[in-house]
Amino acid sequence: MVRPDGAGSLLLGGSESELASQPTWSRDGERLAWASASAERQAVVIQEFGADGLPDGSAAISNVAGNPVFYLQWNRNDERLLYIRNSENRGLVEIGTVEPGAPAVPAGEGAPFFVSWAPESDRIVGHVNERTIDLYRFDGSGDPGEGFVTVLDAGGGFSAPAWVDEERVLVVIDGELVYLTVATGETESITAVPEPIRFVLSPDRTAVAYRATGVEGGPSLASAPFSQRAEQAGLIVLDLETGEETLVTNRAAAAWEWSPDSTKLAWLDVAVAGGRPTGTWGFWSAEDEAAEAPATSATPAFNLSSKYGRNYLPFFAQYAQSVTGWSPDSSAYAFAGAIGSDGGIWVQLVDEVVAPRLVTLGDFVTWGPTDVPLPPSAGPSAA
Repeated sequence: MVRPDGAGSLLLGGSESELASQPTWSRDGERLAWASASAERQAVVIQEFGADGLPDGSAAISNVAGNPVFYLQWNRNDERLLYIRNSENRGLVEIGTVEPGAPAVPAGEGAPFFVSWAPESDRIVGHVNERTIDLYRFDGSGDPGEGFVTVLDAGGGFSAPAWVDEERVLVVIDGELVYLTVATGETESITAVPEPIRFVLSPDRTAVAYRATGVEGGPSLASAPFSQRAEQAGLIVLDLETGEETLVTNRAAAAWEWSPDSTKLAWLDVAVAGGRPTGTWGFWSAEDEAAEAPATSATPAFNLSSKYGRNYLPFFAQYAQSVTGWSPDSSAYAFAGAIGSDGGIWVQLVDEVVAPRLVTLGDFVTWGPTDVPLPPSAGPSAA
């Protein structure tokens, strides 16, 4: 962990013999989970933090014997996580849950398998095999009962579903973005969309940013737009309350992410030359230009870190539900890459016209979700 000014660096996990990955903050900022892989064990590590923002006590170790975990997501009360990893059955991925200090509990398999926790209750909705929408629920005792059960026998041209409220989920069915009521399986059309698309729901659940990707399984760094029509090839923000659509950019955005206050969107423009991807994070504001629109419209061009481009970018719509590059106050964005000869973690202030700051070495970054008291010597703000 490190402060956004580069001070107070603190090593939490990882060594020459242990790979630490997938850092994922709890929603209240009081716990950080990550995957730990070594020759001796596969585990999920959960570290708690005190009011001073520093580690509080020893980390809890959850055994996940088998293949390494490559995705984590906290439930809404930060008591348990879901995980994704390659299944022992070749070609499939395994979905499961884990509580701090307890062994992993497998829940289902598929390929692909995208998931989302409900806003308030302990329910998980999954988009499975690009064919069905399934539901997994815990009862009051924490027992998952019968596991994943099909809610809707349809699926296809999208990746991760998203809960828009406690009863309805956003999914794409037969060329339409729809509300799915999980209790009944009924759908309500929102708008027609060109499949396949990727979409990300705003944190306040009032808007969706989406773009046709032109390829199944996630965006490709070299993929062409789905259509030559700008309104389809570009990145669009849809207001779920009014139905109004706004074109953010005609560029074929490779990824995008809402700010915590739901007023700004960071979007990644990627070009590939000689097999090497170069990116620029652009910033769009939902506020009127006369109001507090971002002062910085884009970062300098940078070479994407190979880890981000390989492990995170193709699945950005899933990761948008669990990690973020945005600061808690929506004023800055952190990203990994190399600008010129300087590589590492950069912090770009969005509300000011300034160059990004190189914070530390690293190839992936996620910002902590809450502001905590930071002593001058050490303390987390970004991991």
